[in-house]
Amino acid sequence: MKKFSLTRNLALAAVGLLLASAPLIAHEGIYKGGMDEKMMDKALSGLDLSSDQRSSLSEARAQHRQAMVAIVEHKEAHLKSLRQKSDGNATDEDLQASLADLKQDMKDTQDQQDIFMAKLEEILTAKQKAKMILDMVDKMKVGKVKE
Repeated sequence: MKKFSLTRNLALAAVGLLLASAPLIAHEGIYKGGMDEKMMDKALSGLDLSSDQRSSLSEARAQHRQAMVAIVEHKEAHLKSLRQKSDGNATDEDLQASLADLKQDMKDTQDQQDIFMAKLEEILTAKQKAKMILDMVDKMKVGKVKE
């Protein structure tokens, strides 16, 4: 099992919230400038990125978006198939196969998010990661104690 630093765990959690909420419950166009793109833009906007970092992030985000579009398309096809099977007289084996397809879609989503997070880790400095995480936590009101 891999050991992750606190910074990486926080970064995964914060950015994961941005990325994980949409892919498997995605609406049409989610990775074509949808809400997740705007949220990521906002999260990165105050980080004082160098031109090299902006270029690297742009490339990483484009690759991530392209991979996620394919995953979402597969997921939608698998959901449609599951709906048709569950409304009909499908066997347990047929339903299990459809559920396995959806489980693979979820794994593919997580794998793609891990790839993107690893690229983000390489691109951002420790200070930039800390600022992004703290800004996101503050905006999401995560970890705040009620008074």
